[in-house]
Order: sequence, then C-alpha cells, then structure tokens
Amino acid sequence: MSSDSQSLTFRELQHKPDDLEILERFYGDIYVAEFPIRDERESLQNMRNYLRLKATGWYGRNNYHILMGFADGNPVAGAFVDYLDEPNSGVVEFLVVSHELRGTGCGRRLLEETEKLLASDAVALGKAGLDCIVAEMNDPFKQTRDSMDPFIRAAIWDGWGYRRLDFPYVQPALSKDQVRVDDLLLIAKARRSELEAGLPAAKVKAILAGYMHWAMRLERPEATLEYKYMARHLDAVDAVPMQGLRTYTGRDARRPLAIHEITGPADPELAAGLAIYARAFPGARTDVSPDNFRAALMDRAASVRETRYHFWTIRAAHEAAIEGMASFFTFPDAGFGGYITLDGSLRGTGRLALLLARVEERMIRDAIGATGWYIECAPDHEQLFAQHGFYAVDVAYSQPPLPGGTVYSPAEAPPLLLMYKLFGRNFETPALLAHTFRENMARVFHTVYGMESVLQSPFYSRLCEQTEAWPDGHVRFRTAPALQDAGEGVSAAIQIHSQ
Repeated sequence: MSSDSQSLTFRELQHKPDDLEILERFYGDIYVAEFPIRDERESLQNMRNYLRLKATGWYGRNNYHILMGFADGNPVAGAFVDYLDEPNSGVVEFLVVSHELRGTGCGRRLLEETEKLLASDAVALGKAGLDCIVAEMNDPFKQTRDSMDPFIRAAIWDGWGYRRLDFPYVQPALSKDQVRVDDLLLIAKARRSELEAGLPAAKVKAILAGYMHWAMRLERPEATLEYKYMARHLDAVDAVPMQGLRTYTGRDARRPLAIHEITGPADPELAAGLAIYARAFPGARTDVSPDNFRAALMDRAASVRETRYHFWTIRAAHEAAIEGMASFFTFPDAGFGGYITLDGSLRGTGRLALLLARVEERMIRDAIGATGWYIECAPDHEQLFAQHGFYAVDVAYSQPPLPGGTVYSPAEAPPLLLMYKLFGRNFETPALLAHTFRENMARVFHTVYGMESVLQSPFYSRLCEQTEAWPDGHVRFRTAPALQDAGEGVSAAIQIHSQ
C-alpha cells in the first residue's frame, strides 16, 4: 500500500453496484475499527440508503457525499459529509483514514478534497462560497474508547483550522438501537473572515436542525429533547465563541508552558520547585513543609496501585527559568489538587486555564478512573476558580491538620472552601452522588492527610453529617458567584498536602 498522500486518488461513490461493493469493503475493513463506539457509528444500511435517496433527488438543494480515497486501487480513506443549504454550511459526519496511513498526510489531503466538494455545492446554488464546515469529535476530557489518542486527534484538527464551538453539543441517537452521545464536541472551520471570532447562534441552530433532519432523518428536529437542550443555551447568546482545540487541551503557542515532572527526591529541579513553593506559601497553617513533598516523592515509587502523585516545575519555555510549580494527586473517581503557583512572566497571562487543562490531562492519562477533581481554596479565590468551572460543595469544610503540623479541632480549622470540577468544559452543575463524595473524601483524608482511622476522625464525621441533609442522595453545590474578571495575579493557592 502506498504511503504517499500525493498518490491518493479520489472518487465520489454513487448508488450503483460497483460503488456499493467498494463501500461495503471499506466499511468492514476500515470504518468499523476506526469508530469502536457503536452509538457513534452510522450503519452500512443507512449509508447505502443515503446514496439511494440522493439518486432520487430527495436531498433537493442539500446534498450528501461519500468521497473515497484510493491507494494502489484499494479504498483507504473516506469522508461522509452533508451540504446544508439554509445555513450554507458543510457537515463532516465521518473522516476515516486507514490506520496504516496515519501520519502520512492522507487525512489532510482527504479533508482538502472534501472541503472543495462542499464548496462546489454552495457555488452550484449561486452562492459566493461556503460559510463554514462543522464536524463532531470525541471530547478529549471525557473518557471514552477511541481509535486514536483524543488529545492527539484534537491537535491534528487544530492544525487543519478547526476550533471548538463553546456550547453543549449532544448527538441524538442515530437509530432506535442506539443511544444519544453526550461526550462529543462540535468543531467548526469558518470559511468567511467575519465568522472567525464565532458563529451566529442562529446559524448554529440552523446547522443543528439541518443535520438532524437530513443526516439523522428526524422529521421534526426542533421537537427533540436534544435540540431543545442545545437551543436553550444558544438562545441565550448572539454568537457562539470558538476556541482553538490545542488551547482547549492546555497548549497555546502564544502562551507556552514547559512542564517537567519531578521523578523523585534526587531530581535536579526539585530544589528550584520547592523554592518557588516557599516564596508563594511561606508557612501558614495550610502550607506544608518542603519535607512533606520529598516524602511524597519517595513514596511515589512504592505507592499503592490506586494512587498517583505528581510534582511539576513550570517554565514559559524549556530554556527559561522555573517560575511555577504544581502538586496534585490522582485517585479513582477523582483527583485532588494542589498547590499551584505561577509567578514572574507566567503570572497574569491567562496560563492558569492552560495549566488546569494539563493537570486534567495528566489525571486522565494516569488511567485509574478519575473523571473530575477537588481543590481546597481560600474563600476569596472562589470566583477565580468558578471562572474555570469549579463548583463549591455546600458544606462548612474543615481542613484536617497537616501531617507533622499543628493539631487542632474542626472548629479551629482554617476557613477553606472545597470545590469540585468535572474534567473539560461543562455547562451544567455536576451530578455527583453523595456516597461517591464520601468515598472520595475518605481516600483524600487517609492518603493526603495521613489519617489512619478516617471513620473515627471528627473531621470526616462532621463532613458526613452535613451530607445527610442533601436531597436525593446527590452532592449539593453552592450557587456560583457572579462571574467577573477575577484576574490571575494571585498565587493560585489550591491547597494540596503531601503525606
């Protein structure tokens, strides 16, 4: 099989026997393996039917295409796309490249040909060109099976000019035997300069309605629960902002972050990381001794299977001076984070959001089941972290004494908030079971605060007593404060304590 993307040839499939045989072969040999989640996968029967409907003129001023790429006479890449007349937009339903051809430029070639095909639909209708193209993508921060590392996929599509649309996208069930999919992003590429800052909400709604009708065969998309849910958010804004996919995953060429993982007490960067910590946290009751970090790093190699500990040093670039640090744990169900400080050239530059995304990626890559994380913060930092998607748990939180620190009672505990965030961008208050919360905090109290008998601890008992008042067995969160620009000039004191 040729690996040169320039040797690819392309042909649009029609509803005729030879093309249907090619489609069936491609579907069985390549498509199914590239879309392992059944609820995200279109059926071969539907694809055949779409080609049949197209041949009858059913799509009218809209269109449907299956564009196939061939190497050495074999189908190795395919794009399944729609043109929607009303919003003058294209929809990439699936873009599929044989696993063996990844990294060869074949995906880019296929997408370029696909974009030309969609643009020709607009021109054929007398329009100056296409307004935009949208596509679905697995959200890297939502843990689902995927045929490719979702963070790498996001970087690839970012390089192709696609950006995340900032609204909650839900894919309706593709058939009666499938269920809706909540863990997707809708990404977009503007084809007109005036749309690059964001798409008008009315256009996004028209794209959704058209996609659901022409591609999913829903007679009245506006009547579905999925459309109503998305429309409720879209009706609250004039335009839907777009964010670079690399920025979403914590990487921004304009604001680079170079992160080094401290591997143990002998790591040559540990001293500099501890010096940054000591300047930001000079010894209050919520600040641990540097020896606690060393102990946590020593325990790291021998840590239990269900615990991961991380200490990072942070720079603006690999050759720059260390100006930040982060310390956090990953546990099953949820992580616990941490002392974070960004100073010098990192401070006040918008890098906190990027760093939080990188922490979440690391917790996901630890692969022990965390889907969100807790932080402890000073009450005057609530708005700062609410801006970044954290919700304050509705409890009077008593931080336990630090290992080796001053002993005190719950009533004497430092005033801190306990906050929680699901990984990634979220548009609703988290749904978290109270018993899961209690299990999470028991693990934190045992591992982070060194409690041998958590169930006998007055700190844990006080926390559990408050959860009994929560209705329906779910965690209750405080109403988020009005979000204003809280800035990032603070030393982002998220309290985390090592063993």
